Amino acid sequence: MHYAQKSLPAYLERSPHNIVLYYKGYKAEEWAVWIIMYSLPLLKGKMPQKHYEGWANFVKAMHLCQKLLLTLKDIDDIQFYGQVEYYLVYEFEEQTYMLAYVYWAANIIEDNIGLISFQKYDAHEFIDLSAIDCCIGFFQLRNTYYVIDKKFDEKLDEEYGL
Repeated sequence: MHYAQKSLPAYLERSPHNIVLYYKGYKAEEWAVWIIMYSLPLLKGKMPQKHYEGWANFVKAMHLCQKLLLTLKDIDDIQFYGQVEYYLVYEFEEQTYMLAYVYWAANIIEDNIGLISFQKYDAHEFIDLSAIDCCIGFFQLRNTYYVIDKKFDEKLDEEYGL
């Protein structure tokens, strides 16, 4: 038993410090535990749903960051949406590379039937073209952009007969 206690992470040996009183003294491990294990249940119903869903995405990202090894499923579950503005091809040390200049979608929301949307774009970034998994489309209705994804359309056909 004594050996097991020594191999346990510090946060499992005792209950966490009161975050309201002691947040200044939290170490990285304590913050990670509070975020991943306690924050979602404690914050549920305490903030607007949109903010809670954004926080839940952050918690999921934190959880993935703490893994020593990511599985292919972990990587497949991470989805980023953006619009390619243009492509850039260059040669360096006799190798040819192709980059895409992407305008990233921000605050992506998935509703209860799986429809994905966002209301604005956020930042620009160059990425290696090999990082683009599939091409999808967007359509705008008022101030919301909806993701047009052939796989989702097929799923709706199967599940709802649309």
